[in-house]
Amino acid sequence: MTRRGSSDLVFTAGDSITKFALDLIPGASASKALYELIKAASDNIGKYQEERNEKRVKKFHEGLLNGEPTLIGDFLDVDDYHALLKICLSDIEGGKSKVYGQFARSIAAGKVNKKYKKYLIVTLSQLTNQQLDKLRRGWIATNYTLVTPDYRGSIAPKNILLGDEAEIMDEMDHESLSVKKLVKNGALSKLGNELVQGCFKRSQLLPEAIKETSWAGGALDVITAETRHHSTIEYLDTLLSLLHSGLVKANLYSPANEFDQSDLLEVLPFCVVLIRDHSLFKESADEIRAMANGRPTILAFIGKKDEKIVKLFNVCDLLECDDRDLQSQSDMKNKISIAVRRKITFAKAP
Repeated sequence: MTRRGSSDLVFTAGDSITKFALDLIPGASASKALYELIKAASDNIGKYQEERNEKRVKKFHEGLLNGEPTLIGDFLDVDDYHALLKICLSDIEGGKSKVYGQFARSIAAGKVNKKYKKYLIVTLSQLTNQQLDKLRRGWIATNYTLVTPDYRGSIAPKNILLGDEAEIMDEMDHESLSVKKLVKNGALSKLGNELVQGCFKRSQLLPEAIKETSWAGGALDVITAETRHHSTIEYLDTLLSLLHSGLVKANLYSPANEFDQSDLLEVLPFCVVLIRDHSLFKESADEIRAMANGRPTILAFIGKKDEKIVKLFNVCDLLECDDRDLQSQSDMKNKISIAVRRKITFAKAP
C-alpha cells in the first residue's frame, strides 16, 4: 500500500467513526453538514497535519465509545461534542486525545456536574500532560495509601501535587493548578476530583495503573515494652520488614516512646503485643493494655507464655517460641504475619 493509500485509509476510518458518533448524539443531524465542510477544508492542509488530525480523531472516539456500540446516557450535547473534538485537534500535545474522548463519555453518562462542565472543558484544554498526570497520581495517592520505595512509609498526596519545590517546572505546575482551582492547600479540590474522575476510567485510577502499590487494610500497631533491648529490636526489625514486604504498614509502640507512626492510614481494629521479659512487661502492663485498648490481640511470647498475662488481653491468636532457638523464633514471625494477613482479609470480606 502506498503512503497516500495509507493516509486515505486512516482518513476514511476517522470519517466513518465521526459520522457514527454524531448519529448517537441528540440533535446532531445538522452537524453532519458542518463535519463535511470541515473535512473538505482539511483537504487543503498538509499531509502531516491531516494524518495527525485523523489519528487524534480516532483516539478521541476510542475514549468516547470505549469499545461499545453506543453511549451510556444522553447528557452529551452537540456543542460539547464539537468543543471537545475541536480542542482535541488544536491541542499542542497529542497525548490527551483519548482523555478528551473519555471526558465526553463521562459527560454523556451524567458523571460530570453540569455546573462545572463548561469550565472543566476549557480547563482541560489548558493542562499539559504532566499536569494532568500529577492530578491523576494525586487522586490515586488520596484514595489509596501508596507505599514508599523503601517500604517503610506512605506517599503523601501533597508531595505528588507539589513535586520538587526546587524545580521551576514543578513550582509552575503547582501554581497553575492552584490558580485553576484544581488544587487547594496541597490537596485536590472538588473541581480537581471532578476533572480526574471524568478524564480517566476506573482501571486507570488504581495504584497498579501508575506502577505503584498500596498498603493493605490499614496501620497495624505492634506494641512491646522492650524497644531498648538489642536482641528484641533485631527481632522487631525483621518482623516489621516481613510485614512491610506483605504490604502491611506497622506502627511500633512502646510505653517509653512512639515511632514509625503512620500519618495516612487508619489504625487496624486489632494489634500485636510482643513479650520477652515478663518482669519488664509487668512494669508497663497498664500502659500496654491501654495501647491495646481492648482490641483483638495477637499475643506473641518470645519464650514461655504466662497465663496471667494472657488473661489481661482480648487474645485472638496466642503464639510462643523458644527464646534459644532461632528457627523457632523465625517460625513465630511467619505465624504473626500469616495471622495479620488472615485478619485483614477477614475484615475486608463482605
